[in-house]
This record gives sequence, structure tokens and C-alpha cells, in this order.
Amino acid sequence: MKIKNQIIKMLSVVAFAFFANSCDDKDTVDVVKFPTIIESFKNDSNFSVLLKALEVTQLSTTLTNPGSYTIFAPNNTAFAAYSSTLIPAGFLVDANINSTSMSAAQIAELKKILQNHVLGVGTRSNDLLTAGYSKTFAAGVGSTTLSMFVNKVGTDVLVNGGISNGGAKVVFADIDASNGIVHKVDNVIKLPRIVNHVVANPDLASLLSVLSSTATGPYGDQSAVLTTLNGNGPFTVFAPLNTAFDTALAPGGFITGTNATPTNISKILRYHVSNGNLTSSSATSWTSSSATTDVTITTLAATAQQFKITKGTVKITELPVIAVAASNIKFVNIQAANGNIHTVDRVLQPVLP
Repeated sequence: MKIKNQIIKMLSVVAFAFFANSCDDKDTVDVVKFPTIIESFKNDSNFSVLLKALEVTQLSTTLTNPGSYTIFAPNNTAFAAYSSTLIPAGFLVDANINSTSMSAAQIAELKKILQNHVLGVGTRSNDLLTAGYSKTFAAGVGSTTLSMFVNKVGTDVLVNGGISNGGAKVVFADIDASNGIVHKVDNVIKLPRIVNHVVANPDLASLLSVLSSTATGPYGDQSAVLTTLNGNGPFTVFAPLNTAFDTALAPGGFITGTNATPTNISKILRYHVSNGNLTSSSATSWTSSSATTDVTITTLAATAQQFKITKGTVKITELPVIAVAASNIKFVNIQAANGNIHTVDRVLQPVLP
């Protein structure tokens, strides 16, 4: 019996060793080592201008280091097409991307433009679409950073509304790097202004329609308000969503009858705009937790009409108070280069003649 037990034990050991070796052979996994973001550009000559631009602006170190980043990557053709007051079209080519050919001001502009293509966390395209807005590395007003809007129009994934709005289209998404994600785009993304963000977001299409109205349009000439929002600012816009305009423009709504003259519509629009880059403390409270008073906002409407935001909330009430439910801020801190946008669920109602 003893011998039998010893034989069984020996067989068990042999069997274990066999299966262990067998598993080792079958379960060997080749670990795929992704290049860093910078290495991926070094391996693709179509992105040589982007690589040199990142180097001359000293951003390449960040995108070489461990971490998690997202970069929207324009190719060489896109850079050659870029133009601004400081950088003429055709200038951003390989031969010119260096500290000798470029002035300090040009390098500074290029750096901010590139920062507008980078997010602080590696994000796949589906997650970008879910989020809608993301914050880039580019400085906005004060201590803020610029917002980027990503949405899908048909089969296209657009950044800030696509090329016609100073944005871009994603042409190849979700390229893995060891320190993040690369999305190839067809254009250099310009710094968005307030109107660019309004154009990009389909939930603000009604606001855009009113702002864009000409003398022969349904709301009269609103070009003066549009020009203001394209100015240097900074301005803060409390932007009514499409559903808010649906209610205001419906029979019996606020923007009907004698209220619907071009002059009154201009006043209504300006009542949604304030000077300064006003930011909300959070998505649910305009004020900090220590605030003891409501916040009064002075608008650009004639006679400097005001409204208030109740402390500890994102609820807006007209001043003087009127017999309507408070308007709710639905999305806060959409940062543009010349100001800030907060969407609201009701058209605000100033005092009209």
C-alpha cells in the first residue's frame, strides 16, 4: 500500500509539471508596447510639421513623459493652410518651424494653438462624444482654459463645428500611444470665440438663428449684438437652449406680439450678456459654499438691467422679480477666447417699453 501511495504521489508531481509547462507554453502573451505620442509622430512623415512645432514650442517633453493625454493631430497639409495675423498661409512648413525663422510672437501663438489641441487625459472618441465639452491646455481668460466641443454630424466627428467654424473633422480616431490617445484631424483648430461655440453646438441653433438675423430676416437686424459677441470682450453669455426659444417664440410666448420688434429682440439678447468672464463655482452652485448673498448680474441691456443668481444654486431670477419660474443654468463654464457661456432653460425677460 505504501509503494502504491508513493507511485501515485510521483505521478501527481509529474502530471503537475507537465501541465504547468503546457500552460506556460500556451499562455505566453506578447505584450504590445505602444510608442509615446511623440514617437508616433516621428514614425509618420505626414506629421513632421506637428513634431517640429511641438519641439520649437517646448511641448514635446510633456507628450514624451509618462501620463495620459489626448492630442488632435493635424497633418502637414493642414498646417500649411493655417493663417492668422501673425502667421501667413503657407508659412507653417518644415523649413520654417524653428527659432531662427519664427519670431517670439509667432512661437507664442503656435504654442497656444497647439495647447488647444491637447487634453489632460487620454480620451477615446466615444467618450468625447458623450462628454460634449472638454477642457484643453490652452489658456482662456484669466486662470481658465479653453473648452472644446466634440459632436457627431451624420457620420462625421467634428471638433468645434468643423473647418468652416475654425474647428476640424476627425479623420482617424483612437490611435493608442503609451501615454495617451491620438486623433488625426483635417485642420488646425483655431482658438474658439463665443460665437464659434454657439455655432458648434446644435442645442444653440435657435440662438444662432436670432443672432444671425439680418434686416430682412424674421427677427430684424441683430448684427450689432453679433458683432459685440465677436469682439475682444471678455463677455459672459447666458445662452438659451433651443427648447427655451421654442417656448418664447410660441403663440403667447415672451418673444411675440409687440415684444417681437427688432429693437426689443436686441434688448432681450443683450439681457443675456454681461461684461467680464463670469464663471460658476460648480455645475450645481454658482457661488461657493461660503457665500451668504445672492449674486447680481448687470447686463448689456439698455439701462443696465440686472438679474440675480440665488446663492447655492444655479437659478436665475429677473430684477425686478416677475411672476415666472426661475430659469436654470443647465451647463456651466463653456470657455471661449473672449468670454464664457452658460446655457439656460428659459429666455430671460427684461423690462421692455
